[in-house]
Order: sequence, then C-alpha cells, then structure tokens
Amino acid sequence: MKEITVTEPAFVTRFSCSGSACRDHCCKGWRIALDKATVKKYLSSKDIAIRTIAKDNIILVKKDVSDWGGD
Repeated sequence: MKEITVTEPAFVTRFSCSGSACRDHCCKGWRIALDKATVKKYLSSKDIAIRTIAKDNIILVKKDVSDWGGD
C-alpha cells in the first residue's frame, strides 16, 4: 500500500466534533484557500485517488497565487 505524507496544523489531531452539541458550528462553510502550487500538485498527482478527490472538490478561483483554489 502506498503511503501519503499529510501536513496539517497540530490542532487538527486534537479536534473532536461535538456534532449537534456544538454552539459555534465552526466548520460550517469553511473555505480553505490553496495556493497555485498546491492546486497543481493535487490535480496532477500520480495517485489517482488524490487526483480524483482534487478534481471533485477543488474549486478554482484564481484570485491570486496564494488563493488559487479551495473547497
């Protein structure tokens, strides 16, 4: 099985969704901006699963190099 390196902020591993008990709904409507290089990397990945997820979920906005796509 192939291994994939995932980079994420430290708080992500400690996050636990409280579902309907959440009063903030912090994740609702999240828009995560991706820079141009990252969008290109995901869309051209040799791993078909990564490429498929990227094609299905990244919305190209092309505002500037640091905000090229998001979900």
